[in-house]
Amino acid sequence: MHKEYTSLPTHEFNKIYKRYKFSDFLNYSFYDFENNIYYNNDDTFGVILECSTRIKASIKTSQTIENIIKILPNDMFLQVSMLGLKNIKDTIDFWQQEHKRRSNNSVGLNSELCNNTIESMAKFYYRKTKEPICMNMPTTFKKNVLLFSIKSKSLDKIMEFKENIYNSLLSDSFHPTFLEPQKLKTYIYELLNPNAIYDSDGTLKHTPKYNKEQLINKQLINTTTEIKIHDEYLNIDNKNIITLTPISYPSEAFLSDFGEKLGNTIGSSINNNQFRDNFLITANITKLPEGRTKAAKRNHTMILSQKAFPIFRKFLKVREESEGILERIDNNNETLYAFDLNVCVYGNDLKSTKESVEIVKKMWNSGDSKIVLSECNSIHQLVFLNSLPLNVNEEYMFDLADKYFSFFPNQITQFLPLESDWSGGNPNLIFTSRRGNIVGIDLFKDSETSYNGYIVASSGGGKSVLLNNLVFNTYCKGDRVFILDYDNSFRRIVEILGGQYINLSLENPISFNPFSDIQTLKDLIDEEEYLSSFIYALGCSNNKEEAEKEEKYIKSKIIESVRALYNSLGSNLEITNIRDKLKSTNEPKLIYFAESLRNYCKGGVYEKFFSGRCQFNVEKELIAVEFKGVEDQTDLRDSLIMLLTYHMKQMMYNNDDRKNNIQIIFDEAHRFLGKNPRMDDFIDNAYRRARKYGASIIIATQSFGDICNSKGEVSRAGETIISNSPWKFFMRQNEESVALLVESNKFALSNHEVQLLRDVKMYKDNYSEFVLINPEGFKFALRLVMDRYFYYVTTTNMNDKVRLKTIADIFNVNTHESINLLIQYEKDIDNYVKNGFTIIEAVEKVYKNAI
Repeated sequence: MHKEYTSLPTHEFNKIYKRYKFSDFLNYSFYDFENNIYYNNDDTFGVILECSTRIKASIKTSQTIENIIKILPNDMFLQVSMLGLKNIKDTIDFWQQEHKRRSNNSVGLNSELCNNTIESMAKFYYRKTKEPICMNMPTTFKKNVLLFSIKSKSLDKIMEFKENIYNSLLSDSFHPTFLEPQKLKTYIYELLNPNAIYDSDGTLKHTPKYNKEQLINKQLINTTTEIKIHDEYLNIDNKNIITLTPISYPSEAFLSDFGEKLGNTIGSSINNNQFRDNFLITANITKLPEGRTKAAKRNHTMILSQKAFPIFRKFLKVREESEGILERIDNNNETLYAFDLNVCVYGNDLKSTKESVEIVKKMWNSGDSKIVLSECNSIHQLVFLNSLPLNVNEEYMFDLADKYFSFFPNQITQFLPLESDWSGGNPNLIFTSRRGNIVGIDLFKDSETSYNGYIVASSGGGKSVLLNNLVFNTYCKGDRVFILDYDNSFRRIVEILGGQYINLSLENPISFNPFSDIQTLKDLIDEEEYLSSFIYALGCSNNKEEAEKEEKYIKSKIIESVRALYNSLGSNLEITNIRDKLKSTNEPKLIYFAESLRNYCKGGVYEKFFSGRCQFNVEKELIAVEFKGVEDQTDLRDSLIMLLTYHMKQMMYNNDDRKNNIQIIFDEAHRFLGKNPRMDDFIDNAYRRARKYGASIIIATQSFGDICNSKGEVSRAGETIISNSPWKFFMRQNEESVALLVESNKFALSNHEVQLLRDVKMYKDNYSEFVLINPEGFKFALRLVMDRYFYYVTTTNMNDKVRLKTIADIFNVNTHESINLLIQYEKDIDNYVKNGFTIIEAVEKVYKNAI
């Protein structure tokens, strides 16, 4: 399909050259809150529905929209619009407010550093709506909004059809809500005043409040906004806008392909083929008037009357198409619709806007569903205005622009802007999609099942960066965090946040005696199943079959002994007493078991970890325990992990008035997962019960092979982790790990999703990337980007830490000031390099000047 059209000259629209008259061409007058209807200044009525975007559009979605179009009344317009907006202020304000809770109310926290970090991150997010997110991502932060609008001169038709379209969209999980004037004003205000949404310091502003006493259209243009009309572009509030429209469509297309027109999500061009600034994509749809339907029939009849030799294959294809169209009109009584599609591209200056236009044109003319776009020169203002919700009209559609295509409903549905990136939910963690969409996640609030998860990442894949981000954000918003660390990955963040960091080693033992915190016999009975399992795990055979054969009997004897001993010893009870009690029975199997407990009793090599009063204090709300010092003693390490989590469990179970959640992180879990059957049983139990007590458990491992072995077999703990983890993070992995993940058949992965896993990247100082499988089972590639300040707050890189300490010592400044100085030095170095100095010369100059 191909179409040519002639643009109208600019002088036909002289009236809208002046800014103060531009608002007259915006239809919105006032709003009926009772019926959710806009009354427009062109004697029409309208309804606007804001809907959830599709992550991946299906055939069912296509059928839903097709049915809506088929029942569209005569003289009614349907508009489907995707708005690419930058005003993320509400999201970031909420994030800031939530994450300053603890710093405003906590003792022992470095509140100044915490607040500085939060404010620095917020400014970073704001700044990245105006400039490239990072060197490898030339796009900016955005959020996408999907709107369905209907407009008619008949109030009765609007009243009836609004219920039809609302119910249709609701039944297909579009989650429609009626867009009221304040939200409409927020969205349209940004499109018409793209720079006025910023304060002088670069932070975002709230849109002015909707005033019921004033016409809506008079509230949409800021008093300082200038609007200039040019043949090749619009200039609105010092931003340039170029409008595009299709001049040819593919003969075959699928709605699921159209999502890539918003920007590539896979392949070598993902970072370049994007909308870099604001954008507006709108499809205008209305029934083709009877006279124009007859004209279309005449044209296709004329084509059929032409004769051509078979060698003219293109003509034969057109002829075949004409036969099909006439068949559908005459014999099937199908209705043709006028379909007009517009793409509005924004840019800071004319050069960058034209570059963006070429990128968009190339992007749309690629893939299986190629659409050729062309600039709407001389009618940019007309196209732009009629792309805004409720602003389309018959004069534009059929007289002034006259650039529509005649399509049947099933054809139209393949070219609608319905797909966008998942926007997440509650912003505890903030990420970006590959297309720059801001994505907020809260492991607790955004899951209706459990809150657990796991992270798979090879060494250097960004796991520590992601987990440190999780620790900082979760703790700062008021939740408890417990970490099983390895190799001091969390030491810096824990110390900065005023938490407790414990290094375990044989040289510096502390007692984790589980009995010293039990206050009553009832408490003991409540815990005896767990405690008997724990003690049995210490002394049972490493042979799983043999251990299971004796488990029931020996555990019953352990419970008997513990109850009897507690009556006399109370909370002074320890494992040594249990050993001695079992030995006194004179039963060989119990004596043998008791002897196997010797390492954990008085006189044993691990005595001080299990004897005396418990020294592990869970009163701190941020605790990390480093296990590297006991790595070589796997029996001690595993038993301490079980005990540590037991104490965390006690804190969860016994605090009914606790209002915060608990995040538990097992780092480097591959060191113990699947290697000790009793430890696997413990992990199995913890994952199953965590949700009941408001806890989320996250394990981090290096390969999916740590959960699923090379034969595709999954251990009991691995099965529980997979089935009880609604959150799954797959960072950069080796090919073997990806292959195991695919072959496990634990996830329904399309070819596209498998490629996503293989394409995950990590660019130091730019972003770390991962594929997330969310609680609904959707899969997307997300990126963690952060400002330099947060990087230095959490860095585990030794060179970075040395540089910060050196600056702090030389200038006698605190951590906050040393970070700011280092960031400023980096900027100064970059400036010298841009001016022709070598990196070595630049470093020497900056540090010489500093000292």
